[in-house]
Amino acid sequence: MASQSLRLITWDATGTLLRVRGSVGEQYKAAGLLFDLACPEVTSLNAAFREAYTEQSQHKPCYGSTCTRKTESGAWWATVVQETFKRCGVEDAPLIMKIADYLYHDMKRPDRWEVFGDVHPALSWCKAQGLRLGVLSNFDDRLNGILSGVGLRSYFDVVLTSDEMGMQKPQPEAFHLALKHTNVQAGQALHIGDDPVTDYLGATESGMAAFLLKRNKAAELKSISIPPHHILDSLDDLPPLLEATST
Repeated sequence: MASQSLRLITWDATGTLLRVRGSVGEQYKAAGLLFDLACPEVTSLNAAFREAYTEQSQHKPCYGSTCTRKTESGAWWATVVQETFKRCGVEDAPLIMKIADYLYHDMKRPDRWEVFGDVHPALSWCKAQGLRLGVLSNFDDRLNGILSGVGLRSYFDVVLTSDEMGMQKPQPEAFHLALKHTNVQAGQALHIGDDPVTDYLGATESGMAAFLLKRNKAAELKSISIPPHHILDSLDDLPPLLEATST
């Protein structure tokens, strides 16, 4: 893509722009301790969370917003929290429900999130070039508030989450909706994210250009063939790369 034809960059959120401070397991353990729960180890909680989240995402995609009987995101996450602790041997359902409610609201706090150090410079550069920016994320409806809290929301023309859209990456419809919201053609748009399938393949199969941001996830490339010049080690690489394509 020649950068002079580029009008829009959409961004993944978690793992690309920001991440949970510490880890999910650390947040769950800290919450449990507040309720006098003798918590499992962080490594066990992290592993159990990944399993519980994956299972719930397959059972009720888009945080339950597409189910016949719509599930609110808070209830969706409560199931994940319950299953996470259950997989670690904790089955005090009433207590875990209290922890789940606490976590759902606590994770809205900006100090629970960490913005990657290369994000503000990259977004500022893109805005200075007159590019439109949007977020396209498999996240729930708390994302707008979180982005505002960590000082990122003002960069973006639109923030679209799978919860609110009723669809999720890598579905082409999710990318097409971002294009519709910004009145930009696929050939004038670029998507940046850290997941080879949901971000890179989802965008390219929707007709958009894409860059994969590694974020130390090189091992996750597996058998997916991505041209080396489409892989970013850091967002610091983005401005010179886009400038080079315009010459």
